[in-house]
This record gives sequence, structure tokens and C-alpha cells, in this order.
Amino acid sequence: DFVRVAARILSSVPAARDALRKAHAHVLVDEFQDTNALQLELLKLLAPPGAARLTVVGDDDQSIYAFQGAQGPAAVRAFLAVYPDATRVALEQNYRSSGAIVRAASALAVHNTMRWDKRVFTANPDGERVAVVECRTVRDEAEHVVETVRRLLRDGFKLAEVAVLYRSQRTGVEMQSALLAAGIPFNTHRANLWRTLQVEGTLALLRFLLRPDDDAY
Repeated sequence: DFVRVAARILSSVPAARDALRKAHAHVLVDEFQDTNALQLELLKLLAPPGAARLTVVGDDDQSIYAFQGAQGPAAVRAFLAVYPDATRVALEQNYRSSGAIVRAASALAVHNTMRWDKRVFTANPDGERVAVVECRTVRDEAEHVVETVRRLLRDGFKLAEVAVLYRSQRTGVEMQSALLAAGIPFNTHRANLWRTLQVEGTLALLRFLLRPDDDAY
């Protein structure tokens, strides 16, 4: 609704549209593959084709927010259809991942029929081989992570050397629950679900109901 209302205002109130265009000499849009058709319409109002200083950064091999309306690779192509004079620059060197990860990702990406041809590479070492583990449920995935952490600890790694990355909040909840049940301490980038005020308050209430004479709560 925010985007829809903003686009409606800019299309119907020329003074507001002109003021924003004047205030922002250059428009930069990151993660363009995560945009949708309505956001492109808003962009056209802010930075009209042929008269805009505009830069967008997008990856036509990514499409992880389609469930929220993002167009993925189609968004990049839609942009170039609206801005046909745009200069396309391929950023092919990967600075973050190991050689094994880059090769594995590239082997999957070549099956994307909507991508522009590119040769992604890295100067980083190969690192460990990529392991693919199929889990039927999020809980199974969390249990696999717990067993992997235990194995790493047995092999001499320290907890500070172990990181668990996940995409969705639901997965994070399952991961935290499994690690807690296994007695494995952890820190989270976001708030630990079990240490939020809501959960701690609920647990305190349950403890009080179970042990009303205990004044520790």
C-alpha cells in the first residue's frame, strides 16, 4: 500500500513529482531482482526514462522473494525494456565465497533460461566441497545442524568457529529450539526467541501457575 499510494500521488500531483525529482539528482536501486511491477512504475515516476541519472543493481540468478511478489530475473528484463539506453555492466568476480561454492552455484545457474550469459569466478581458495543434505522438514534440518555441530566439537573445533546461517525466521526458531534442547550455547544476530520479553513473560507466568508459592518469579 505504501508503494501504491506513493505512485498514485506522484502520478496525480505534478508538484510533488517535480519536487522529488529535483531533490534527488541520482536514484540508486539495490537488489532490483526483488522488486515488482508496481515498484517499477514508481521508479519511472521518480526517474523518467531518457532524462534520469539512474543506477540499479540486480542479479538475474536470484529469485528468493517471489512469494512476496518480486519478479526475480523478469524484473531485470522489465527494467531494460523501460530503459533501453541503460548500460549493462556484468559484475562477475565473487569476493565472498569459496571456489567450490562459486562453481556449484554456477552449475545450477546455467539452467536459468532468463539469465544473461556471464562467467562468475573467484580468486578465493576452493575450500571444502559443497555437501547437499535433503531434509524432509525444518525440524529434521535443525536436528541435522545439531548433529553437525556436535561432530565439529568432537573434531576439536570451538563453538566460536561454528556459524549457522538460515533464511527464514521460522527456520531460526527451530534452530534455536534444537540447540537449546541439545544444551549447545549460541548467540544470535537477532534477538534470541527464548529471551524476548514476550516469551520470558509467558514462561514466568507458567512457572507461577505451576509453583505459586515460589517467590523467585
